[in-house]
Amino acid sequence: MALTDATNVAAVASPVGAQPAALKAKLTGSAAPNPEKLGIALDAIAGFDAAARDDATAKLEAAASKDAAGLCIALLSVASDAGYAPARRLAAATFTRNCLRKQWGARDAATDETTTNNAARATPEARADVRGASLRALIAAPADTRRLLAECLRLAATDAVEWSASGTTTARSAASAGASSGA
Repeated sequence: MALTDATNVAAVASPVGAQPAALKAKLTGSAAPNPEKLGIALDAIAGFDAAARDDATAKLEAAASKDAAGLCIALLSVASDAGYAPARRLAAATFTRNCLRKQWGARDAATDETTTNNAARATPEARADVRGASLRALIAAPADTRRLLAECLRLAATDAVEWSASGTTTARSAASAGASSGA
């Protein structure tokens, strides 16, 4: 089956009797990435065909530019589900880690600088949702993806601390930490 578009979304109806807070923790927004197309894209990324891999990567990056938090949450659920093939889980965890690095920035320990910082793209609520999803994924993850998911949790939690010039961390003020610590 050819990969036509990994950025399509399928509307998600709330299950009868579902708690709104539980749905918010599971998804950000009213739509989630199409699971079938997401699976096709992840299989293409894990495959040997360079053209298909590049095409799938471009489509997932386009989806990330639309809703990085929603895509990361969907990818984290794939990465932590032992029912998927190991190659698909590793592709999901790797793409999530790379997406978090690009979207939210990652501290480069060698230079003690932030390599990319587009923090304005993610709201505190979206960051809290991804942080919670990262923690849940890490707890449930099979052994082959735990290291990548631990890195995802570290990246998702970087907004909870500030880096000083000496390389040590300090807690943010109560006002900003309270707004971002929903998980």
